[in-house]
Amino acid sequence: PRLERWTPRGALAASCSTTGRTVGFTGSTEHAELPLGALDIRLHFGHCGRVDTRELVAAISAAENAYDWDRLGSLFSDQVTIVHPGIGPVVGRDANLGVIRFIVAAISGYTRTVENLVVEGESGAFCFRITGTHTGDLPGYPATGHPVEIAGATFFRVSAGQMAHATEMLNHDSTRDLSLR
Repeated sequence: PRLERWTPRGALAASCSTTGRTVGFTGSTEHAELPLGALDIRLHFGHCGRVDTRELVAAISAAENAYDWDRLGSLFSDQVTIVHPGIGPVVGRDANLGVIRFIVAAISGYTRTVENLVVEGESGAFCFRITGTHTGDLPGYPATGHPVEIAGATFFRVSAGQMAHATEMLNHDSTRDLSLR
């Protein structure tokens, strides 16, 4: 069944439950139970069903590159912990958005590309490249005005359809452009 053809008699409740094989939705006048995969739960009912980890990583990358901080924040858990190179562990959605905005502001034309994504359940890793022009100071790296291409890797864990933990590492050879003055 496809959701577009399914019309409930009453409004759907704001909750759903999964049994591993089916997902149940309760409305004010009826109950529906559908096999998982029968419809794309995420598009129609938010994060109440399965969330594809690859799609979450793609959405995070797209939001970051679009400088869409509200969207990016919605993809992080409330207590997300990200270990940022040169900064250390930062806990909380707002605190991490602040760090990311600080980094993006220091690199004019900031673009982050995800490569070689590997996913196992709700954990994974990927390589990334950040390109732009180093126009603002970063911890340990005063602005140079030079183009940069920074390579690194991120190891992450997802929980309840949101990024819960990430550790980022930089390829130190790629940070040379940051230290040239």
